[in-house]
Amino acid sequence: MGSGDWKVGTVEGADNIVIDYFGKYCDEALKEVAEKVGHRAEWWVEGQTVNICRCEQGEEVTLAYGKGLLSLSGDMADNAKFYTRLYPVGSSRNIDPEKYGHTRLQLPGGVKHVDVNVDKYGVWHHYEAEAFAGIYPKRIGTVSSVRKEETKDEEGNPFTIWYFKDESLDFDPNDYELARQVKRVSFQEGSELAGLGEEADDTYYFEVNYDSETREFEIITIWPYDDDTQLPNDTLSPQAGDKYILWNIRMPDEYYPLAEQEFKEAVDKYNEENAVDVSRYKAPTDHVYIEEHAIDLYVGETGEARKCQIFSGDGLSQQPNHQDYPQGQPPFAGRPRNQRRHEHRRDDDHQRQHHRRGELCAGGHVGLFPRPDPELGQHPAHRQQRVQRAAYPQRGAQPPAPRHGTGENHLRERAGHRSLLLARKRRNVQNR
Repeated sequence: MGSGDWKVGTVEGADNIVIDYFGKYCDEALKEVAEKVGHRAEWWVEGQTVNICRCEQGEEVTLAYGKGLLSLSGDMADNAKFYTRLYPVGSSRNIDPEKYGHTRLQLPGGVKHVDVNVDKYGVWHHYEAEAFAGIYPKRIGTVSSVRKEETKDEEGNPFTIWYFKDESLDFDPNDYELARQVKRVSFQEGSELAGLGEEADDTYYFEVNYDSETREFEIITIWPYDDDTQLPNDTLSPQAGDKYILWNIRMPDEYYPLAEQEFKEAVDKYNEENAVDVSRYKAPTDHVYIEEHAIDLYVGETGEARKCQIFSGDGLSQQPNHQDYPQGQPPFAGRPRNQRRHEHRRDDDHQRQHHRRGELCAGGHVGLFPRPDPELGQHPAHRQQRVQRAAYPQRGAQPPAPRHGTGENHLRERAGHRSLLLARKRRNVQNR
């Protein structure tokens, strides 16, 4: 297997992105690429083809209790962050506390947190800064012209200074300087200088000076390599049409409400993509059913579990249990005691109504309970299991095993019965 055998498969997104691969393993770099693509993309490999997209393929497979599934258990996905109250932390870039009144960018109206499903799961805090680090009062400028000038340093070594103008810039950056800060320019994707220069907080930049008379930026030349190669140079230099962002200055007042609105939209998008159900469900399959119906299951295949319900909730317990509650939070925790009693009585009435209609009731468990299936009829073991579950509502209590099972248990019963008959035949032969 050579390096040339690898191929590019399905890749979402068409925009150029900047990734710093230094010191990263391949899986870490691929994960970063997938995150920058967005749309909840994943990286996955099929053979030697690398894909950057959602790992979903094949036709949907429908399974159900008694039709390929033996049980269903839930817990929280590994490394998954669950929250219901987000505290977004704004950037401090281009912020003058004396002028703005805060050290960091705020949400419109000074909102401190945003709630998602608090009424359903209670309050679970999460502070997030990294996702919003690139949002701050800024202006995306466009280079209109470029020039260079040959000069020498104090030791007589020649080098080149690069200058650029932005004819659409309508304010003087020198009037908005921050104390003890040097103006910086970050060239955006599409420019030869994107992702180059010095680095701070995952942002690459060049320090610049601004001449108020000529309205021209001077890029401070750097030598980032082990040789005499300078940046910018004739190969890697700014070009007319390049996009850039000027920072380490205090922006004019009109840019702050725009940044706050952008911050709000980013928070809403973050919640849409991250404030989701992080439960993970595991379902052992009935291999007899799978083989008889020639069902092939593989990673990325979509599936649907039918005729099943998962219930969580134990009004008598206030201790979170990740096994019983995939979100780690009982629905009644953190609520007033009288409200919990009221809701528990209401759930009991709701449970009895479901039981009278022939449907299932949870009894405080999290698990898989079958509904009556008109196609299969009603298996006696299913009826027995449902009634026994209703009679054992305490957490951890297990009903007696049904006498006649299905799937693997049923096959073991038949195998054991057959072994007993063979043993009896052997004894009869020996007695003769």
